[in-house]
Amino acid sequence: MENPNADIYRSHRLNIWEAIEIGPFIPSIIVGNATIEKPREQWDEYERRRVHYNLKFKNIITSALGMDKYFRVSNCKNAKKDMGYTTSNP
Repeated sequence: MENPNADIYRSHRLNIWEAIEIGPFIPSIIVGNATIEKPREQWDEYERRRVHYNLKFKNIITSALGMDKYFRVSNCKNAKKDMGYTTSNP
């Protein structure tokens, strides 16, 4: 029998992976012709959850790399290229 929390766990993993592939989610609104960051007090539950997954990913990657390497990589324009990552090399 499968753990009843397994689907919840898989869902969290998929959402964290989405933060990795797509990049950080920043709640925003369109004002006139400009897109600006949405004030935190206006975030809905979906936006809060997406930002939470960003933070979980950051915590995971910081733990895996260590703080020094994380900050070095996060300051790169193309961190995947800097780390030698290619789409053919998972």
